[in-house]
Amino acid sequence: MKNILNSIILLLLLAGFVACSGSKDSEESNAVQYLYSVNVELAADKSNAPSLQSFAHGVEGSNWLLFAGRTNRLNDDGGLHGIITGDYAAKSFLPLSFNQDIFVYNVDSNTVQGTSFNDMLGTISSYQPTNTKIIAALNDYATVFRNSNPLVTQDGDFLYLVGGYGTPLDSTNNSNAYQTFDHVARIHIPSMIHLVKGTGISKIDWDQIFSFGRDAKLKSTGAEIFMIEDKLYLAGGHDFGEGALGGQKYVDAVYPFTAVPSTTNPLELVLTVDSPITDVVPLDSLKTAYSDNTSTFRRRDGPVVPSLF
Repeated sequence: MKNILNSIILLLLLAGFVACSGSKDSEESNAVQYLYSVNVELAADKSNAPSLQSFAHGVEGSNWLLFAGRTNRLNDDGGLHGIITGDYAAKSFLPLSFNQDIFVYNVDSNTVQGTSFNDMLGTISSYQPTNTKIIAALNDYATVFRNSNPLVTQDGDFLYLVGGYGTPLDSTNNSNAYQTFDHVARIHIPSMIHLVKGTGISKIDWDQIFSFGRDAKLKSTGAEIFMIEDKLYLAGGHDFGEGALGGQKYVDAVYPFTAVPSTTNPLELVLTVDSPITDVVPLDSLKTAYSDNTSTFRRRDGPVVPSLF
């Protein structure tokens, strides 16, 4: 958010500079001038927010739903990984630092409530003792709640999460275990907030709270997704780690897709992926049938923002 804000400020300042620069004669000949003033103030101290990096978040009013990402539990520095050695498995993305808690942070009261993933499973079992399918689905897609740098966007009450980087739950800390995930999740934010806060079973929509799916074409980390009308767009990123061609393969495209819960099983997310928007040969299922060096879509770890041309 800070980087995006700085970029906006810089763009506004540049726009003001360009509009106001020039000779006196040009100023007199152009009646219209565009002046910009930017003021940034610290609203309040939010010191109780959990220390997280590269996490997922959804918003309902003053409540922020926060999960996944990283937090270094030894010194709680927010999960900033080491980048000197490039040894991601042994030095940077240690499983110890994977955040496995789910938080609700209230920005008005500066208070935080949370639960671990396993405790959440226990709570759901107590609320829904006969609903074994929901526990099975959560166990199958548990990495949704602990991976790093997923693609996240919010549409109304729903949070959409795609991909991300990390290790399977039962893996040891070795480089071969690290991978980019192909999972997709649709999460009902108000229901998740009530579940974490323990504010009542009657307020949880069990038919909408979770939906999950997978698609190899949507395997990405370090990218962004957006909802435009009724379609999601995955923009860029790369497949990094185990299973990636040469250890790293860029998506080199924007993928339009829809993610709709099945009418027969709401826990199942039906994914329909359209042809990619790209300037290279489209992906195949193994991500080998296209160039990885010449595409203008070869991008990751950068903000994607709306533009007007």
